[in-house]
Amino acid sequence: MSDAFGTATPLDQPNNTAPISGDEEYARRKALGKARERFATLRDRLDLEMKAATFLAGLKANRHGTQAEGIRGGISCIDPLLKAVDDFLGRTAQNPPAHALKDAVEEALALEDRRKSMEESDGYKKFSKILEASEKQREEGERNRKDAIHRQSLPTAGKWPENKDKDGNITKAKVCVAMLGAVNKTGISGVTHHTGEPHPAMTSLLDGRASVEAWKVHVCAEVDAMHQLLHALIPKGKTKAEIPQRIEFKTFNITPRGAVTPIYPCNNCLSWIKEIGGIIIA
Repeated sequence: MSDAFGTATPLDQPNNTAPISGDEEYARRKALGKARERFATLRDRLDLEMKAATFLAGLKANRHGTQAEGIRGGISCIDPLLKAVDDFLGRTAQNPPAHALKDAVEEALALEDRRKSMEESDGYKKFSKILEASEKQREEGERNRKDAIHRQSLPTAGKWPENKDKDGNITKAKVCVAMLGAVNKTGISGVTHHTGEPHPAMTSLLDGRASVEAWKVHVCAEVDAMHQLLHALIPKGKTKAEIPQRIEFKTFNITPRGAVTPIYPCNNCLSWIKEIGGIIIA
């Protein structure tokens, strides 16, 4: 086995070759299996943190000052533990022989102690705060970017259709921007205002779907946006099974004077958006 920081002894060259009972071997193999599961998850997390730290260290803004020191401190904490975990998982990938199990389990316990020490260290805690702040900043930037795309996709003043109520009064229009990656399309409520040709996959999704609102399921802005988006994403698609997941939807009301208010899709649209794994952008 290895100490917490030293070079590991190969598990096929154990320190103790004394025979063990079947029950003891079973218990040790079970303990080793659980340890490997924990360390596999830990390795994935440490790998992501290491990549984030390396990226942050490469930014011009992080070349000097306390931020740079915190990032370098994080790397110095994470890198040796990540290598040790990788080494342990590599050497225990195949079931060790029975006489090597004790060393393997003890090494896992020592590695677990090392993990706890790292996570409790001032250097790692400082880096974790830097990483958390960076992630919040990234998420906020991504939200702002998408919101700008959504709003830029709205009809410009005087360009949206005029909806009228039963008394002939001009009412607000409902507009939806559907987006996946860099592709976004804008739909408008009311079948007579729809700008996209029906797409077979979207038609398949709506077929037989009962309305739970005072209007039919196919008249909404979200549906118009989806017809257009699917023509761009899957021009030869035929069925709802081909519709990509994680399509994002941002819906607005636009008043006759041009005031724009974000709203939630209606219950008709919510049912099929949920079915395809879509995302509502509030």
